[in-house]
Amino acid sequence: MLVDTVRHLNETVKDNFIMKTTVINSTDFLLTFSFYRNKQLLVSLNHNHPFIGLVKKREDVITLNGNLNEQLKQHVRNTYVDEISVLNSDRIVQIKLSFSNDFNVKGHYFLIIELIPHHPNLLILREDNTIIFATHYTDLTADRLILRNIKYVLPKKNENNSFKEKEIDIETYLDDILVKKNLSQYSSLIKYLEKEIKKCSRKEEVLTKEIKDNQNYDIYKEEGDYILTYAYDKEELKNYLKENNIDYDDNLSASDNANKKYKLYRKKKATIAHDKEEINKNKERLKQLNEDYEIVKSLDVYKINEMQPRYPKFIKKSKIVINPKYPFYTFINGVKYAFGRNAMQNDYLTFKLANENHYFFHIKDYSGSHVILMKDKPSEEEINIASQIAIYVSKKDIGEVTYAKVSTIKKGHKAGEVILSSYSSCVIKNIDEEIKAAVRKASRLI
Repeated sequence: MLVDTVRHLNETVKDNFIMKTTVINSTDFLLTFSFYRNKQLLVSLNHNHPFIGLVKKREDVITLNGNLNEQLKQHVRNTYVDEISVLNSDRIVQIKLSFSNDFNVKGHYFLIIELIPHHPNLLILREDNTIIFATHYTDLTADRLILRNIKYVLPKKNENNSFKEKEIDIETYLDDILVKKNLSQYSSLIKYLEKEIKKCSRKEEVLTKEIKDNQNYDIYKEEGDYILTYAYDKEELKNYLKENNIDYDDNLSASDNANKKYKLYRKKKATIAHDKEEINKNKERLKQLNEDYEIVKSLDVYKINEMQPRYPKFIKKSKIVINPKYPFYTFINGVKYAFGRNAMQNDYLTFKLANENHYFFHIKDYSGSHVILMKDKPSEEEINIASQIAIYVSKKDIGEVTYAKVSTIKKGHKAGEVILSSYSSCVIKNIDEEIKAAVRKASRLI
């Protein structure tokens, strides 16, 4: 499989300049090319299953500063891809890079990617094969030395290697790590919200138990009434107290004993009233916390910015410039639906953001919004929901909607124009109010 990947890379990105290097995290980075612009090369030094592969180009991914970023910028960015090969018939990829310095002196670097499970590594070599940089160095006692300014030596091939290539959906993998990267900036807020949600849940349990323990508070009023009623019939009172196992202080008068019961009655009654009020307040807070938690998880920066007054310690208020090309999205029954409101957003959504396994929807025979059902193998219900959205965002009440897999559609000459080679259709005669509400509350997809 690696040989096939390298063959494909030679057919596509060879003879390209590397225009940009983007470090996502400590194990994953992207290379962006000059001519092959719709794709990027994802290099993953994942400990268990390292891999490389082309992915759909992601916009606006911020690089992680650090030594790896500096080395890639200095030695890989703005170089020319001469050749990509597999070394030693092993899981080692070599990318030969050429460059010209300020004095027009040409030279070469070698980018070595060791995709060895449990021991992945990335090295940058000079053209004489001396090591400039490695993500993992060895100490002087190692059998195979990886140190700066020494010659690179291939690792000994494991002939009995039982490693089985794992099928990885690299588009999904990249989406997941980008979400984790974006969420990392809100890690403190997420931890705080999770802690507060747990506290609220425990608080409700405690208050509910306290209400249950005090729910028979009327008995204290009855006991007080009985003590006063039989205050002058000591024998009857004594029998009553004994039969019902009721505390009675013989050092106090019957009236004082009764008042103690009334006081306990009022206290427990007030406790229940207070606890019920606290439970209502707690439910409102828990609802707000859960809503805020979902907003943070959705990475809707606009809504997160609106949360700043509630969490000034965790969110810094910043002016957000809305990029007009960013479309909208909403979740219905856990499924993500995205749509554009103009040609620019439609074009960006369908041809930049949508996965080839997603589904495209558009009102038939009218100009309207693109809708992308962000799921492969959708159900009939999900197709119907996406069709209703396509009608509603196109400002119609009824109509026919055409839909097709994104991989089967082509870009037209104008922004937002789509060419369908084959499609299915769905007739919509009514739009559910819940769907309308979900569209009205949609967030910007960035």
